[in-house]
Amino acid sequence: MSMLEIGDLNEPVSYRYEMQTPWGLVAQDISVDIRILIQHPGSIPAIGRQIWLGGIATAISRDVSLSALWYVRWRAAPLSFPGMTTLFDRGRQGGTPAGKAHTAIVMMHTGHADNKAARGLYLPSTPLSWQSGGMLTSRGWDALLSWAQGFKMGLAGSELGGDIQHLIAYPGIVPATVDNLGGVLFRRVTHLKVLQYTDKAPDFQGGLWP
Repeated sequence: MSMLEIGDLNEPVSYRYEMQTPWGLVAQDISVDIRILIQHPGSIPAIGRQIWLGGIATAISRDVSLSALWYVRWRAAPLSFPGMTTLFDRGRQGGTPAGKAHTAIVMMHTGHADNKAARGLYLPSTPLSWQSGGMLTSRGWDALLSWAQGFKMGLAGSELGGDIQHLIAYPGIVPATVDNLGGVLFRRVTHLKVLQYTDKAPDFQGGLWP
């Protein structure tokens, strides 16, 4: 399957962002390898919060807030822990936000040819002016293409020698072992693809994660 094990990475972490939108809660998972020495456990949720503030928040409406942040350190146990959020953790875009049925989507792709190669990155409540009739306008396309380029560069640790490498995590894909209690493997995200159409955001699923 051409996947990476925990031992192939420095500090693989998955984050879950629970966002409160004008139409309800939506969750988005992002996985990364933190390629620097973690000297304080509090650095891991802080990095996750900065990924949201510097990445996802820049594409979505000010009417969206980060209501909860969870993270899993895969080198430890497959257990999620809460990170700190504040009242100031909000989207950055003005104007009327799009509804749930018209959520912008960017595909995270690993470059493989199988059905595990792509995952959707849903951006809830992007500006309504970025789309029309379920399709991105030229303004929306340019804005999201620029956003995707910046997001990819910020998480391109392997390609650019940065501190953070974007991953897709596959929990439970192999039997659990003492060294891999979550049975998780990984792939590096090689590119992002902005979809020209919008679609309904997935319904929020509460309960245990991952």
